[in-house]
Amino acid sequence: MGLQRGRLTRLISLLALLALCGGCNDSVDGLAPVGGAQPSSVEMERFVRRLHLDLTGTPASDEYLSDSVDALEKAQDGAAAARAALADGLIDSDEFGQVFVDELANRVYGGEDPNDRYDLLCGVTRDDDPSCATCGPPADGDFCANCDCERLTAIYADRQAVRDAAADLTAGKATTAEVERRFAESSALAGFSAPDALADQLFELFLGRPAEADEQVNSQAMIIGAIAADRPAGLLFHRHGSNYQDLLDIVFQSEVYREAAASAVFARYLGRPAHLSEMAHFSAELDADRPDLRPVIRAVVSSQEYFEQ
Repeated sequence: MGLQRGRLTRLISLLALLALCGGCNDSVDGLAPVGGAQPSSVEMERFVRRLHLDLTGTPASDEYLSDSVDALEKAQDGAAAARAALADGLIDSDEFGQVFVDELANRVYGGEDPNDRYDLLCGVTRDDDPSCATCGPPADGDFCANCDCERLTAIYADRQAVRDAAADLTAGKATTAEVERRFAESSALAGFSAPDALADQLFELFLGRPAEADEQVNSQAMIIGAIAADRPAGLLFHRHGSNYQDLLDIVFQSEVYREAAASAVFARYLGRPAHLSEMAHFSAELDADRPDLRPVIRAVVSSQEYFEQ
């Protein structure tokens, strides 16, 4: 009985000590601060693991983990800047570019391998287009290769642009918006959808919402094309367009796209849509002609909110 009473007394004393230190920054037996603002090494390690996995799709190595936690611990009051520096290094990597493109391709093609779509499209074109009758056999099983007829040459070029998207993003040859546009204009998307379905897909995939009735009608009209050359076929976001390329110009240069893209970053990395104020701020920071989401991603993943999740 006396032993149990002694244990109970020590437990009560320990709880009282923890309550007393709940708002202080002192350590207990040299361990992490109790209730202080300085995060523990465990929290930093968790952040680094999550950051690396989110931005590269792969687990952090032990060496990277150790070096990154050490950098964060030394930063102290500059923790946000240190987190941003880690994010910059990962966002500039080949792995980030590949993850961005892979996630985009999965979204655009519904999980289907785009190469399969291109092979089907090129195979049908070879059989149906008389100008392709003299094409040689597919090279290495690639139905788009070894043929210089006009339609297949165009399909081959846009497929190659999709294949090069990750490398071009990493090298700074393309912005995130330009990469998304490549997928929007790819034959593997546009060649497999009727005009009404394609219009719906563009809004859902790149603007984050269904098209309203008038938007659907005008977008579909541009996809079909103007009856007379150089005449507008539809009106969207206060701009006229005559063909599918015009429609893509309008979509990817619109404020609607920039707002949707900024909000998508919040959904991807924080699991929530951007608040109106956040959407307004970040969309205003994006270039109107060549939006690039990488600075927005950097800001989000180096935020305190991301760190504490």
